[in-house]
Amino acid sequence: MKSSTLSKKLKVVLSEKKLNKPGKNIGFSQRLRQIPPFQLIKPEFAQLMRDVADKVFNHRVNTKLKCNHPVLANFDKLLIRDGSSFAIHKALKKNYTGRFTAISPAAVELHVTYDLKTGGIEKSTLTPDSFSERAELPDIHELENQLLSGDRSYYSGQLINETDDHGGYYILRTMRLSRIAVHRATREDGQVVSKRTKPLSDLVKSLPKRQLIDMIVEIDGRETRLIAIWSPKEKRHTFLVTNLNAEQFSATQISQLYRLRWQIELLFKECKSHNNLQVFQTSNCALMEALVWSSLIATILKRFICSSIEQFCQMEMSTLTVSKTTV
Repeated sequence: MKSSTLSKKLKVVLSEKKLNKPGKNIGFSQRLRQIPPFQLIKPEFAQLMRDVADKVFNHRVNTKLKCNHPVLANFDKLLIRDGSSFAIHKALKKNYTGRFTAISPAAVELHVTYDLKTGGIEKSTLTPDSFSERAELPDIHELENQLLSGDRSYYSGQLINETDDHGGYYILRTMRLSRIAVHRATREDGQVVSKRTKPLSDLVKSLPKRQLIDMIVEIDGRETRLIAIWSPKEKRHTFLVTNLNAEQFSATQISQLYRLRWQIELLFKECKSHNNLQVFQTSNCALMEALVWSSLIATILKRFICSSIEQFCQMEMSTLTVSKTTV
């Protein structure tokens, strides 16, 4: 790749001309005078920055990360879903209500769907922190041949059944499953722990801690897999529900796939620690939203720089290291 190619990629989204045109289309400005949309902050600034963010995501300004692992090659997309919350100016509590009012009456949550196969953001939304995370999930109808991974706030029996119906796949951390029926439980070495059908609450105390347990369970009238993983830190089992075939994906591989969710945590860390997300305090709602999108845009552009360095120098780079040093 040539440096001129990189420059062209950036100008597709971020040239003055490309920013002025959508600014005029959304009413950010009527005519280009001495202060064009490229420089001026107005209430429409939030929408403009949101549009720019979408273009950055859609044009894949960040170089694609090829994922050639045979276990993952058959999926069209590897979607990681998560959200990150932070407090904002208390004057914005009417529009952005926080969950933890003792900390702050106003807070937002940035929701991101990240595709691990391309290293790009598929979708991002900004909501009050009090909104349900589950409502911001990708469209179930679009999950065919895609693998969705999420923490327990996204889990529901309805979600896994609908994902299954539409040809999608999932690995989700679960909660409140003590009453579900376990039809069979097997240790990682193949030894059967239980052949009888019994509630998970009756079985959980006898589950071994040194090995993963692969179970066939019934949730909302359907059989699916449940993987039990002992957490020394929490001193209890973590449970992952999945519809991936046991013949193709072992319990260990399911656990490893779920750990890939850490990549989206790194994205949020880069936004918060090195791209000024949550550092600002403004009572202007539009400006607050614009600054959130600006932080996310800056993070993605730094990752683009990181990928460019890797291609030019034929060396591996840490996105976090680049984010720290790219000022």
